[in-house]
Amino acid sequence: MIRIFSIAAFLFLFVSCQESFDKRLAREAGEFTREKCPFEPQPGCRLDSTTYEISSRTYTLWYSISAESEAILNRRETDMRLLLVKELREDVNYKALKDEGVVFHYVYRSQLSGNVLFETRITKEEYR
Repeated sequence: MIRIFSIAAFLFLFVSCQESFDKRLAREAGEFTREKCPFEPQPGCRLDSTTYEISSRTYTLWYSISAESEAILNRRETDMRLLLVKELREDVNYKALKDEGVVFHYVYRSQLSGNVLFETRITKEEYR
């Protein structure tokens, strides 16, 4: 009986000490930013940071783009959202986030002015 109680107490402590998905994602977004950012996933587009807001369950990717890429974005802004939804649907790297129904928020700023050039949110209904 004491052994069963000890095992049950240990399991309770182990489970209660586990970090929640949301807290872990917030921590990992900060770690990713510190360790990997900035980096250029493609020429003229730089991922500056990632953040996760627990209250809204929103994972934000903060990009800055060069003047040359700004001109391209201005011409293709209507296609940009469709492209992001398509990429998100196909990206296996975000499977755990998609399984949890996280909202993806993309923000693209000008490297020159810092102004937001494009911003969109993609919900689970859109990427599933």
